[in-house]
Amino acid sequence: MKMVEASGKDLAEAIENGIRELRVRKEEVDYEVLAQDTEQTTVRVTVKEPREHLQEAITWLRLIEDQAGLSEAQAWLQALKEGTLEALNPPAEMGWVKDHVALAEGKVYCEFESPMAHR
Repeated sequence: MKMVEASGKDLAEAIENGIRELRVRKEEVDYEVLAQDTEQTTVRVTVKEPREHLQEAITWLRLIEDQAGLSEAQAWLQALKEGTLEALNPPAEMGWVKDHVALAEGKVYCEFESPMAHR
């Protein structure tokens, strides 16, 4: 598991410094505040395991009722559990997904980059 401790003048800067050092995106990490005072914040930034990413994807795919994507993500998760998941070759280009989920409180709109986006 990849992790670093990073500091900054505030929480946002400390997390950003950790992300920069790990060379990942914010969505790919969890963080824990180790120390915080008026001058400096120190955090432990940890890269999420692939299983966590797949669980998040499965939750979202269920919400948007994407059965094809859900089946594929569940198959990847099962292969990961069995130790048979081979490295995935991401496509050369990523596409943007724009979608919404209707909830009792209203609609939640989102936009994100995905290799599975239809162009």
